[in-house]
Amino acid sequence: MKDKYSSVFEVERSRVIEREFLRPFLRPGAEVLDVGAGAGHYSGLMRSLGGRVRCVDYDQAKVDMLKDAGFDALRADAQEGLPFPDGSFDFVTALEVIEHLEKPQRLLAEAARVLKDDGLLLISTPNRRSLEALVGHISGLFTGRKWRAWDDSHRRIYSPAEIKAEVSAFFDILKLTGFYLMHKGRFVPSGLCFTSFNGGILAERSFIINILARPRRRGGEPRA
Repeated sequence: MKDKYSSVFEVERSRVIEREFLRPFLRPGAEVLDVGAGAGHYSGLMRSLGGRVRCVDYDQAKVDMLKDAGFDALRADAQEGLPFPDGSFDFVTALEVIEHLEKPQRLLAEAARVLKDDGLLLISTPNRRSLEALVGHISGLFTGRKWRAWDDSHRRIYSPAEIKAEVSAFFDILKLTGFYLMHKGRFVPSGLCFTSFNGGILAERSFIINILARPRRRGGEPRA
């Protein structure tokens, strides 16, 4: 079976995540929680950068796989609570997780709770306002199939305004970027096949939105 993370899209996405978010913001020795860690691709990347990574996933088979790979991993449903004390982590990631959840605000509330005062959340999700979505919606007119960012397990696909509103209920947004895979062809060299946009309308039309945020205090004020 081909590894999902060997595809061009995933390889280039990993480079963007590392360049724009992990190397600038993940300090060596940081306590890291990877929510929805899956096969451990990003857990491994963060560990290679010096993070002290713990993993949680809802799927016990994936937890077992993570343990076999040497990760500190356990089964947990972030919607029902993360099994860690308040202020346990410097960095929490939930990469393409929130769109799978029935209670997304529980994930965000729990991420805010387990982060330290100066901790950071990195979250990503597909974009309902992307060019990719437009193609999917047009295709759906002929097939009768609702576009769910090419994954029927997605419960909700957010627009940029919607995901910013969800995150802002618990966090101050520090950075928003988007990325999009351009199909390689005669006039598009491989080095240009993946485009990342930092803020603005181009980011908000990208296929995937990334948000980096810091927890808010009770009452809505930013943490010191």
